[in-house]
Amino acid sequence: MKAPRIPAIAVVSLLALTACGSETVPVSLIADPGPQSLYDPYAISDGDTFVGDIRINSQTDLDQFSDYKRIQGHVTIGSEYLTELKWSKLQKIDGYLFIWENPSLKVIDLPSLREVGQTLLIRENNRLTEASFPSLEKIGGTLSIVYNQRLSNCVVQDLETAIGASNIAEGVFAQGNYDEPGC
Repeated sequence: MKAPRIPAIAVVSLLALTACGSETVPVSLIADPGPQSLYDPYAISDGDTFVGDIRINSQTDLDQFSDYKRIQGHVTIGSEYLTELKWSKLQKIDGYLFIWENPSLKVIDLPSLREVGQTLLIRENNRLTEASFPSLEKIGGTLSIVYNQRLSNCVVQDLETAIGASNIAEGVFAQGNYDEPGC
């Protein structure tokens, strides 16, 4: 078995400790864990269902999960470069769905999503002009659509009407979106 490579900074730090002339202190080194996972390391999958929390940071991340129909966990989507959020097979998220701080995002298209178990938050997506959830029937928390400078309040009202106020457990909160006349 090959001995682990110790990063140069760790070697320098150990030498600095011994050069100070102080008492020798035992130091244990751990290996670098490498890149961190985008989702819960204890997550499991059975083909259609992913169990665990997901964080989408890029189109590549989104593509990794595009075949799942159900997420038993939370989904957070926050990417500087994602321009379209299209996830055609997704039908249910047991936890929350946060789509926030996506400065390039213009379109959300989740045509098969029927249920979000907790809050659906769409926040600070400053180029967002379209949000389509044609199959959404139930939100187990709040529908919160806030601070999306180009997303019309008409879209928010249409979404609330389509889902039905009684199917949004904790109500609707909308603020700071484009105030389009005539909604």
